[in-house]
Amino acid sequence: MNSNSLDLARSRNNAKAAGRTGQIITLLKMLGVPCRMLYFRRWHENGPFWLRKINHLQILEKARWLYRQQIVRVHPDKAGGSTERAIQLNWMWGEIERRFKNHGHELW
Repeated sequence: MNSNSLDLARSRNNAKAAGRTGQIITLLKMLGVPCRMLYFRRWHENGPFWLRKINHLQILEKARWLYRQQIVRVHPDKAGGSTERAIQLNWMWGEIERRFKNHGHELW
């Protein structure tokens, strides 16, 4: 394996790792978590999401509250409910909960 293909393989792995961090922020924003909770005030201190000096449990609680509010509104058993949106919300919450749990943040 020449060095160019090795460098390319490394850069792909780094892009995948960076994408996963970005995806948790995207999922949280899609649920409606305010940006002021996700980012630190000083821009230069906003490193990877899991290393930021923010209250991760508070963000998880807010995400759960927002999820519950939205799932009640779009539940297919309610008039005007949406099965597709309910499936999407359930998937998003499952991903958020799993990723927070992998990083040691869990709600009771």
